[in-house]
Amino acid sequence: YIYTDLKSKVYRTKPKTIHELIQRIRDEMALIPFETNRKVISTFYQRLAYCQEVNGSHFQHLL
Repeated sequence: YIYTDLKSKVYRTKPKTIHELIQRIRDEMALIPFETNRKVISTFYQRLAYCQEVNGSHFQHLL
């Protein structure tokens, strides 16, 4: 979810330079609420644990 949302905002218009792209990413990241970041990080760690549980195999069935 967050990647898709961030990408659509950053690429609303095509950045002209790599520096503009980087700045847009930074600007949009700064607007993401703290609670959203907390949830994303929590979910990431949960998925890492599932990945370890199945020794790196597919784990979508555990979600």
